[in-house]
Amino acid sequence: MQTGLAAWAQSTLDVRPPVVADLCGAVQRASDMPGRLIGLARTLEQALECLARAAPAPLPQHGDCCTANLLWDDGAIRLLDWEHVGSVFDPFLDIWTFALSLCEDSGDRDGASLFAAGANAAATERAVRGYAGRVGLATEIGRQVFPLVLARFIHLNVTLGRMEIARSRCRALEAYLSAPSRFMTGLR
Repeated sequence: MQTGLAAWAQSTLDVRPPVVADLCGAVQRASDMPGRLIGLARTLEQALECLARAAPAPLPQHGDCCTANLLWDDGAIRLLDWEHVGSVFDPFLDIWTFALSLCEDSGDRDGASLFAAGANAAATERAVRGYAGRVGLATEIGRQVFPLVLARFIHLNVTLGRMEIARSRCRALEAYLSAPSRFMTGLR
């Protein structure tokens, strides 16, 4: 679906990469991590550089891809709530937000299960690998852009005034910044 909407979205919507200062500002408003903002900015810049080297086609993302926005319809899965489609073009945003919603549904509100072996990490690994293959990107890029995806999702939710959602993703971002080498090791 994303590739089918790509030409329209690219000609109609703003596909520019995010401004790191804007993302850091949103994270700062939603959390209490002032001592980590320099490290966060560096991490986000590295993720943007990784994407620039890969030169992915700007594909519109749903923007709020989560289990709550899925509907089972006579054997078909339908994705609902398209109000944010095209507000973000960073690859892997929908996969990571969906993975975090799976974690939340299983009682892991902050995505800690993505730092260890288990069902959430295995399902996420499969989803990231599948998405990467379909859009022609290396799987490792999915792992490298995780903090960027979180910052973009936090920024979107801060802009919409959904601070509880933003705070939850800030906790996942803090966990990543504390131990990036332990995050989704199966994607290396």
